[in-house]
Amino acid sequence: MVGRENKLVRGGLLLTTLLWLVQQACAWNGAAAAGLRSGRLPGATAVEIPVGGGLTAYPEPVLGENLLANPGFEQIRPNNKPEAWSDNGFSADSTVARSGSASYLLADAHQIPYSQSASQRLSLRKGVYHLRLWVRTEGLAATRGSGVRACLSAPPSYPWSLVRVCTAPVKGTADWQELALAKVVVPQDTPAAVSLESYGEPDGKAWFDDAELRREENPLDVFLLYPNYRGLLFDDQSQIVRLQVNVDPPGGEAEPGWLVRVTVTDESENRVVQEENFPADAAGLVSLDFSGLPLNRSYLITTQLWPQGALEPAAQYPPYRIWKVPGSLRPQMTVSFDEQNRFLLRGKPAFLLGVYDAGLGYGLTEEWWDRTLTTNRRLFELPINVYLNYWYGEAGNPAWIPMMNLLHSRGIYALTNANCFGSSSVAATAKYWFVRATDNEIRERAAHPGFLGFYAADECAGQVAPDVFGHAQRMRMLDPDGIVFGTLLGGPHLPLWRDVLDVLATDPYPLYGAEPEEGYRLGQVAQWTEQARRAVQGARPIVTVIQFFQFTSKGRWPTQKELRNMSYMAIAGGANGLLYWSLGANALAYVCRDWCEEKAEYFQRLKAVLEELKSLEEVLASPDRPDLLVSVSDPEAIRTRVKYHDGRMWLMASNITQVPVEVRFACKYRFNDVTVSGESRKLVGEENSFRDTLGPYEARLYEIR
Repeated sequence: MVGRENKLVRGGLLLTTLLWLVQQACAWNGAAAAGLRSGRLPGATAVEIPVGGGLTAYPEPVLGENLLANPGFEQIRPNNKPEAWSDNGFSADSTVARSGSASYLLADAHQIPYSQSASQRLSLRKGVYHLRLWVRTEGLAATRGSGVRACLSAPPSYPWSLVRVCTAPVKGTADWQELALAKVVVPQDTPAAVSLESYGEPDGKAWFDDAELRREENPLDVFLLYPNYRGLLFDDQSQIVRLQVNVDPPGGEAEPGWLVRVTVTDESENRVVQEENFPADAAGLVSLDFSGLPLNRSYLITTQLWPQGALEPAAQYPPYRIWKVPGSLRPQMTVSFDEQNRFLLRGKPAFLLGVYDAGLGYGLTEEWWDRTLTTNRRLFELPINVYLNYWYGEAGNPAWIPMMNLLHSRGIYALTNANCFGSSSVAATAKYWFVRATDNEIRERAAHPGFLGFYAADECAGQVAPDVFGHAQRMRMLDPDGIVFGTLLGGPHLPLWRDVLDVLATDPYPLYGAEPEEGYRLGQVAQWTEQARRAVQGARPIVTVIQFFQFTSKGRWPTQKELRNMSYMAIAGGANGLLYWSLGANALAYVCRDWCEEKAEYFQRLKAVLEELKSLEEVLASPDRPDLLVSVSDPEAIRTRVKYHDGRMWLMASNITQVPVEVRFACKYRFNDVTVSGESRKLVGEENSFRDTLGPYEARLYEIR
């Protein structure tokens, strides 16, 4: 999705225009320094927003023993096959080795019937794994095929319901090179397999050696549940800091007498102000009362695992920094979160609605941006508050400032992308402005009242999370009141990003390829949204990206009903914001030139759904009230979310299955009537309950008086 190669569209610009813009930018920059720095509103009292809160460092992994038997392939059976490995078409080779006395050879795979692979099965514990091995190639895939690769799969055979990850295939002629997979998350105890695979039945030769599969042995895992925005503890909200502490000691069991110690240190005085000790086998939710601690100070929370009688801890998790700050700071901040995980824009609860875009070139005046965004995108017809154009990652402030001026005047906030993509780091993905910009240039953009933050991750592999963490820390330091936002594929890797991103999103695109007879499986939207919520343990607001494009030439565009159903399905699953991909390249912009009938019709589908959601903005931005719904007759099939606003209960319900479901909803109180929003239909209640039938993947909004 985002993270595709950036394309600059450069038009000829008169030097006089450029000089004029520089003058305007400098003038605006002076105003920013005077009144908008660190998120301050014009005329507001100058109060600096603390930086450096939250997790202070990404945890460094400690790798355990090599779990593979005969990893160097030196133990060879009489049939010239390595012990502990099974294969089709491989053989041991005692004439070539990276180390030791042998390697594992695959030669001319295209001449071998069936699939050419070698594998070793083993049982894995739940955890994070690193796979690496070395390969030497000679004329590999010279005339046919794509090369060789290494994979980790769980279960060992198709369908791989838990894990299936592979290295990129290699080919050609090369000396020993490393194939590696880092931070592969295995979500539960399971049988698994490491496999060496041909890809596309290549000709030529490949030798494998020195294979390793190691588990991260991290005895402590800690996650700050609250405060939930960059470690800022506002004094008008709860003063109970909460952490989730899990213990996974070496060997899987804590020895008797092992303790977990949690200390709170006042950084200004380097003094421990609180300490909690509890048995390692009693780890779990830890609550710390900060109500008696002084305001406008930072505190470090350090968690350690202590063996009985030891002089040093066996493990220590990187500290979390907590800033205790006045609640009056929130209205001066572009964005923050409250205790209910709602987005606050300038201190007011908000539901994020936005679109992705790509292309259009760069302008240097508000008039250019107004003309372009109005004509080419009809952007201002959409009731949105977030805009992300991922081809603008290279654009500097002379283009961004007038664009943000225009967007902000329409109530729209902008995200700058500087993101990883796939297995590529931030620096390797594109020549982002953020990477090469000076700190002052970044502060200038961040000080603009229409700047929402940074888009830092796009469908990235878990192995690049530590790299992105470093960039995210710089983003937070230079933009103290924005968000670091990222969109990822669903899967067990999501928890690796919980402290990298302020806001985690997923992008389920279920309308892929030719439509099955039973229809597209839109329930993927609910599945990935719920995975994101679990990844942050329900302690951060999450966002879902909804499909608004045709996925492959065999697919089709989502209907208006499907857009609506997917939107409410994501909201019912816990999303506090929705973005739609995309108005730009490979999506709406590529349907036709200008505004043909087909393109306009797709646009109207999106516009109708956004207008409905916008009309419910106050409802969607109100606190959740799950207590008002007593029961749902089929909770496995029906997902629900309850709001209470304007004297009414609002129940969002979504059928996440491909069959109709008749469901009974029981409420806490009796009610007068139930209206099905958007259908002009009323339901008859039975004291405090009512019934309805939801079609496959259908979503409904009930207004209950």
